[in-house]
Amino acid sequence: AVPTLAGVPNGAAASRALPLASISSLSTPGVIQLEKLPFGLKQGHDTLRYVWDGSQVQAFDTDALQHGSIDDPLGLLKRWLGSQYDKAYKAFVPRSKDVTPDYWQWVKWRLSERFCNSTIMNLSTQSMLMALGLGAKKSIAAGAAINWLLKDGVGRIARMTVATNFCQSFDSDLKRIRFLTAGIQQATTAFEFLTPFFPQYFLGLTSIAGVGRAVSLATFVAVQPAFQRSLCSSSNLADVTAKSQAQHMLVDMLSLGTSATMMYLVRDSVRGRMLMPIVAFPLLAVADLFA
Repeated sequence: AVPTLAGVPNGAAASRALPLASISSLSTPGVIQLEKLPFGLKQGHDTLRYVWDGSQVQAFDTDALQHGSIDDPLGLLKRWLGSQYDKAYKAFVPRSKDVTPDYWQWVKWRLSERFCNSTIMNLSTQSMLMALGLGAKKSIAAGAAINWLLKDGVGRIARMTVATNFCQSFDSDLKRIRFLTAGIQQATTAFEFLTPFFPQYFLGLTSIAGVGRAVSLATFVAVQPAFQRSLCSSSNLADVTAKSQAQHMLVDMLSLGTSATMMYLVRDSVRGRMLMPIVAFPLLAVADLFA
């Protein structure tokens, strides 16, 4: 006799209730004799089928049952990889029922924009480091460090000014203001790519770029929660925000690898290291604004 679970019909009634109701035997040579049961479950992207092995009920992947790969190394590896994929998916992506249908379109463009913007930041940092290296012939290392700190200080003052004086007006048109400030950021970031060619103007060029980046960052921090809240179908804003941060970190690592590869290709040419960022910047900036 094959055991049944509570609430699951048996015999002929089961055949009418479930398409999979016919109970069949599965023999794995040299291992165990299994009997399929007329019920299963959905786990992530996998469909599991309950079977009776003579002593207890167990759940197995339907593909593994079909191909008799329950206990072979390849089958075990496949199930392990599947479970790891499900864990990673849950770590980076919210449940479908917790977000609106627009979320998937939004996250696709948001991560594309993040990749382009992060790559631009990596390449601009490379340009500024080169500018400091070229200027080191005329100034000591302490002077380079002071210049770097000063340009960051200017950017923070600009961010504080925007946050305290203009953020109340952002609610009037979130998308327009976000796009406008993103354009300001890309326009001012161009000055950072010029620093290797004009290292003597490092502080002025990078301060302009810092102001533009600060304006964009202040706007992003102010409007992002409104966008995320509109994409939640339940009270799960914190979960969506946390998943977005995890997605951003993953994209940032991919961007870092891309930037490092680009600079590695021109590692033997000083002129190539100067030109690569400034040539790539317009393409990445257009892609960033488009996304």
